[in-house]
Amino acid sequence: MFFNTRKKKEIEKAKELADAILNTFKTGLFNTKYHKTVDQFTLPPNIFKDIYISGFVEHFISLSLNFFYKEIKTSNTNADFLLNVYKNLGLNKDEIELYSHLLTNEKIRKDWDAADGRYTLGKEHARLCFCCMFNIFTIEENSELLPKAKKIAKNMPNIIGNETYEVKLTTAMCELTIYDYLQKHFGGVLIGKYESINDKKQETIKHKNSESVDRTNHNKQIPFKEFKKRVIRNLRVFYDIKIDLSDKKNNRDFDNILYAIYDENLNSIVGAIISTNQIYDGDLLKLIEKFDYEKVIHAYNKSKLLIKEFDIKIQDFPKIDNFSYVNAKSFIEHANDRIDTAIELMKSEGEEKYSTEQILTEIFFYYRSLIVCAKNSINPNKRSKSNPNFWIKKIFEKTQTLRDLFKKLESLKNEDYVYHVKELLLLEDSLQKVSQQKIYNEFKEWEWDEKLSDQNLIKELILKDFDKLKI
Repeated sequence: MFFNTRKKKEIEKAKELADAILNTFKTGLFNTKYHKTVDQFTLPPNIFKDIYISGFVEHFISLSLNFFYKEIKTSNTNADFLLNVYKNLGLNKDEIELYSHLLTNEKIRKDWDAADGRYTLGKEHARLCFCCMFNIFTIEENSELLPKAKKIAKNMPNIIGNETYEVKLTTAMCELTIYDYLQKHFGGVLIGKYESINDKKQETIKHKNSESVDRTNHNKQIPFKEFKKRVIRNLRVFYDIKIDLSDKKNNRDFDNILYAIYDENLNSIVGAIISTNQIYDGDLLKLIEKFDYEKVIHAYNKSKLLIKEFDIKIQDFPKIDNFSYVNAKSFIEHANDRIDTAIELMKSEGEEKYSTEQILTEIFFYYRSLIVCAKNSINPNKRSKSNPNFWIKKIFEKTQTLRDLFKKLESLKNEDYVYHVKELLLLEDSLQKVSQQKIYNEFKEWEWDEKLSDQNLIKELILKDFDKLKI
């Protein structure tokens, strides 16, 4: 959502600052009609003319200039920098003129804020989010929102596994301020991620918004489409699972799982846990792009964490046919079993990889030895008078060893894989047609040519142009 402070060209810094603001809007509007899925975001029309938003944007820019871009603020390129920020945000000509006046003309700011104080509120929320980001609150800080944000951050589960407290505090503050405003005034519904925060004031807020916010373990019934949106949101936010529902059958299969949960009137976090289980332990694997055991382990550990953090009871899980294990044991036990199985399979896969690498090493070694034997067989200086066909015999011995290694490799991989390894060997080192002919003549002289009929590997690796040789 935010940016680094490394030295960059001013035009790049302007884009970076604009992207930080736009990413804040994207996150705050996720799962609304403006940001239905990842990578499908459009700005609400006239958003920058909203009084609160203008206060938030302008003050966020001012704070950034004061703390990180001081050299730009005091230079004669300040106006160009601001113009680049506005253009990267997508402001039109009228909006750029408005923001320029708001930034430089105090009377216009007062008039703009006079109606209901939303401009000042936007500025204050920008300050709170900015201070959380960079931990620059003073000891005199007295905002009523800060204790609430700290309480939320304290209870917030790790989403990617290694978030710092500052990151959680920033996220919590954004949820209470800019995200909340965006959802109310543009998205039509609050995000409602903190379903288990025990705070009386928060409970009052929850009660007021109970018709539109999915915050409790047992919700009032909501339309299925809305429930599905929330489950998809949770899969993305909690598990980093981006599912593909472009295929009608995939969509129908996913709906069948959700309908069973929806009928039980459970919340969207339980829906996400069950959907994740169906992806990694059911028949919905096709919904995700790539499968690996590390993702399985991460997913089930995340599910266990969500159950703990949101105090979800195992009896809250629906008892549907493809979730029948709930009757026999808890989901935690099931998750532990899946994690243990994935770890064992990872070990097994690791051993197989090691075996493959060992076999390949041996294949390359014996192939080089085979080539040396073939070259020595036609080199008069290498021929032994006492054992003149010594190198010919060695060629057959080395070939037999290679044949056995290729069989092992094929059992671990497949025939195609072995074929490509042979191609790689020939690219590394192979014999010219003239040398092949000489080697064949040696075979023939010692009456070993008849043995070539069942020695395809010699033909593939040594006499690769066999069909063109003079037999």
